[in-house]
Order: sequence, then structure tokens, then C-alpha cells
Amino acid sequence: MAMVIGALNIYSREPREWSDADIAVSVVLANVATSYVLNAVLQELGRVTLAGSGWTCRRACSGIT
Repeated sequence: MAMVIGALNIYSREPREWSDADIAVSVVLANVATSYVLNAVLQELGRVTLAGSGWTCRRACSGIT
């Protein structure tokens, strides 16, 4: 099940038909923005989870390649 993270609004100065390529680029931009938001959330959760545990990110993530 997909979870909605946000919305990306695309505007044009003049009325127009959006091509399939325009829509594809918009989807890529939305996906990139979503990945940045999720990465920021995961980094913050990692800080909260690791806080007080004695682990640093280097130690906690050392096995991840």
C-alpha cells in the first residue's frame, strides 16, 4: 500500500497540454523530493534511536555497504 508523503504542483504561465514526457519528468521530481523527505526522517529517527545508546552512526552503520 502506497503512502502519500506530499504533493508536487506544476504550473505553466499559459494554458497547455502536458505531454507524456512532461508528466514523466514531474513524476521523477516528485520521487526525488520524496526520497529526500524520507531520508531526512530516517536520519532524525536514527539520531533519536541512537541517542543515549553509546552508539555512533559510524558504529551503527558500519556493516551497511
